[in-house]
Amino acid sequence: MTKLRRAMSISTLPSFLLLGVISAATLPGDLSKYRNYELGTDLSTVAGQTGANPSQAKVIHSGQALIQQLEWRPQPAR
Repeated sequence: MTKLRRAMSISTLPSFLLLGVISAATLPGDLSKYRNYELGTDLSTVAGQTGANPSQAKVIHSGQALIQQLEWRPQPAR
């Protein structure tokens, strides 16, 4: 390996490490929220926020925790 290549690889290593630290620091702290919705919110509240019909929710899993899917498509602005 030439001296120039070695010098370039040594000088770029701190840059990559710094980028890794910066990107790890910008991760969100609370992953239980998405936009205005929070995991654990009841179906009627989410349906009210979106304007969807709660009777159209599909049960994905019903064990210790009930997981329901509510499909919602935004209406075009008029």
